[in-house]
Amino acid sequence: MTKIAPDGRLEPEDGGGLLSAVGVPNVLEKIGLSDAKPARYQDASVAKKEVLRSARDLPRNMTSRISRLDRLGYKLENRIAANPNYPFKLVVVFTSVVLVLVGCLYHYLAARPSVAQFDVFGSNSWADGIYLALSLVIAAGVDDSIPDKLGLRFLYVTLIIFGLVIFAVVVGFITKQIDDFLVTIAEGHTKVAEDKHTLILGWNEATLRAVVQICFLRRQYQQTNERRFLNMLWLFPWIKRFKFLLETPSTSLAVSNMVLMTNQLSKAEMHDQLEQILAERGIDPRRTKLGRDIICRVGDPTNVNDLIRVGAHKASAILIMMSKMDQVEEKESDGTIQNGATLRVLLALRHVLFTNSYTSAKGTGLNPDLRVVVQMSNPSEYVDAACFAHDNGNPAVIPVDLTKFSNALMFNCAAQPGLSAILLDLLDFEGPAIRRRIAKNLRSGRFN
Repeated sequence: MTKIAPDGRLEPEDGGGLLSAVGVPNVLEKIGLSDAKPARYQDASVAKKEVLRSARDLPRNMTSRISRLDRLGYKLENRIAANPNYPFKLVVVFTSVVLVLVGCLYHYLAARPSVAQFDVFGSNSWADGIYLALSLVIAAGVDDSIPDKLGLRFLYVTLIIFGLVIFAVVVGFITKQIDDFLVTIAEGHTKVAEDKHTLILGWNEATLRAVVQICFLRRQYQQTNERRFLNMLWLFPWIKRFKFLLETPSTSLAVSNMVLMTNQLSKAEMHDQLEQILAERGIDPRRTKLGRDIICRVGDPTNVNDLIRVGAHKASAILIMMSKMDQVEEKESDGTIQNGATLRVLLALRHVLFTNSYTSAKGTGLNPDLRVVVQMSNPSEYVDAACFAHDNGNPAVIPVDLTKFSNALMFNCAAQPGLSAILLDLLDFEGPAIRRRIAKNLRSGRFN
């Protein structure tokens, strides 16, 4: 059985659970997870005071501000990552607009009474002015009114050659700047101008599977809206801008873009692996496209500046997947250091969240929908001590020790054939899935 919580969410009662409600009782007990005790999390206001006290002598980090130029560069980078031919289209559109504007301006000036008496070409129509601008750009024009006297034609040609040289130099400078900008885009070091997005820090063997499951969740939400508009949403994509016309999502993961940041792979390597797995699992690029909905960045998840660069303080869901680096550090320290990289990421994340408020409202300044899931390979008291909760008592940081879960799950599934398929159907989002929803967003009727 379930009950409606004070915040309007459906929560299981103490005597039962979600799995028992759907006819699969005591599954967690069978795989050895029923003895989990509720953790005591540090209050967010106390955690914020600790962070601010430790950072009181440090200057304010100004990199958290996102200017209009940063947003323009972010949008441009995502368009280029999604479509490599976008720069050529952009050049064509920009050149066409400039030629039309200059041609119209030339016609406007040539048609003035003070100039019309000289019968200047381009004064009769707008088309003549645009044609003249196009001819000058392509062929530089020919002027037969210059007489062949006193070397005037030689001087005219010399000036044209000089102009071409200067033009070539300017083009060289512009080309270098564009090349440097494209290299920066390819390296994935630019800012992320997102809000309420999903952020994945680190890279391990489960990262691709997590991305795929989020894509399936996005597909379910998009298919729900497509059925609502009689599968005509492809013809009118602008409808997506009006949120009140769409179905209310059960989680921010269904509508927000994904941002991945790691320093273990380059941006090209991340794109190659993601393209392969998305194609294998049948993810339609029209619904979730790499470079537009899945953004890759190269950076150190333990670095405060890199976390600000990917908008960690504005994210709604953060997944820390540093288990591979944890294993490297544990091996290099002969087992002395466990969860070292994960702990450093969590501490850096605490600093970013409490020194760069999501809102200007009083209090902790945290995103009320923020949840940080920490994937761990070993239990750690230090990670537990770094966790904190929201003002309403809900945990903001959720550490997940997968060693006990994976070992128990592996042996129990091997001992009970068919259990793995049942659990997979319950947990994944590839087909019908069980999700928690706010009570006021529940709909009745045979079409819901």
